[in-house]
Amino acid sequence: MNRDELMKTLHDYTPWELLHRDRRQDAKNMEPVNLSLDVPITDAEKNSGLHLPRIPDLEHNTFSSDIFFRHAPNQHYMIVQHDRYTPASMHRHDFFELQVCVEGEFMQQINSKRLQMHSGDFCLIPPMVSHLVDVQNYTVLVNLLIPEKHFKNICLSQLHGNDVLSKIFMGNVYYNSVNDYVIFHTNGNPVIMDIVFGICQESLEKKPYYVYMMDAELLLLLGVLIRNYESTCELPQIHRKQDGINYGILRYYRRELSAYIPSGAGR
Repeated sequence: MNRDELMKTLHDYTPWELLHRDRRQDAKNMEPVNLSLDVPITDAEKNSGLHLPRIPDLEHNTFSSDIFFRHAPNQHYMIVQHDRYTPASMHRHDFFELQVCVEGEFMQQINSKRLQMHSGDFCLIPPMVSHLVDVQNYTVLVNLLIPEKHFKNICLSQLHGNDVLSKIFMGNVYYNSVNDYVIFHTNGNPVIMDIVFGICQESLEKKPYYVYMMDAELLLLLGVLIRNYESTCELPQIHRKQDGINYGILRYYRRELSAYIPSGAGR
């Protein structure tokens, strides 16, 4: 699959998206609309590139990684394309989500803050943060879904840095929602987008050793984001003074502990 073929796959609408685009006036009562599709929703979505079959509605709109990773049991993380024109609703999940706005713009709400996202924006949302994603246009939005355990391994065992991603991980895991999100404004940096496209291609083609290739490309992607955009990223303020104190203590503890842990331990 070359770049043009990949972009066509990302631009093509699925039957599910077309149904919602053409019946937006019925958004409040979508179940009859869903049933009106000629083939079952799940069958229509199965072979639609990076799109997943319809995710079931859950109580309190809290989603477990098990729902998503049953479609990719061998992968350490997965990349999915967000369905366009579907009704937006507040939800949360137990994994990290790295949104990549490949093309276009959309609105999202993270807790009570509304944010306009543009081409080239990357937004990392930690576990159990309530957010709403509203894509009512042609926008190509892909999401990297990264289980907490895998994200921890990257931040604490591989990046080895006092960086913004470690800050996000340490704050949100050990304390209560220190940071709701972090946004990297890359303006469509071609080097970074090439890495994203590489992840998309590996996930779609599933050639031999694709899982290892995806892992390497994710580490490269996060490293390039930190190197080039850490100083300019959009990061909300720490919510409470005590959280800031606790984070300082954690940083000290991690620095002291690292002196006694051999390089690469925990991988």
